[in-house]
Amino acid sequence: DTNGPTCVDQTKTVNVTTEPPPPTTPTANIQCNGSDSCSINYNTSATLSWTSSNATSCTASGDWSGSKPLSGSESTGNLTSSKTYEITCTGPGGSAPASVIVNVNPPPPVGYYSLLVNRTANGRVQSSPSGIWCGTDCAENYVSGTNVTLEAVPDSGASFNRWEGDCSGT
Repeated sequence: DTNGPTCVDQTKTVNVTTEPPPPTTPTANIQCNGSDSCSINYNTSATLSWTSSNATSCTASGDWSGSKPLSGSESTGNLTSSKTYEITCTGPGGSAPASVIVNVNPPPPVGYYSLLVNRTANGRVQSSPSGIWCGTDCAENYVSGTNVTLEAVPDSGASFNRWEGDCSGT
């Protein structure tokens, strides 16, 4: 017969079970002063900021400690040596570690002061007298009493907005 099988009036029960999808693996990220690495002048501070996803808790280790919120920011306080800050965020899918190093420049020699430029956009900052060419060299020690002029040179298509910090304004 080419019409297919003939079924007899019967009731069958079929149980189907499925596995739930595995939990999503957490992620964690930590930065200093908005970057994946940073250098600061001797006896100054940096701002740590961190985020996580698919996590239920975060714990700090290395040069800080304790339970931390799933995202946030915190000052390091003034530092006199380089430090490594680690955070591990944990969730149902496991754990995710992240770390950042805050490099501390050596103190200036007696009779000098340090000038450090933190660039937050595209372009460079240069100084007169020479010493700062921030793109690549963002820190310099100058003899105390030296007046230093900074010039912002934006990349093509970018524009200078303002100075912030110890040198503020437009």
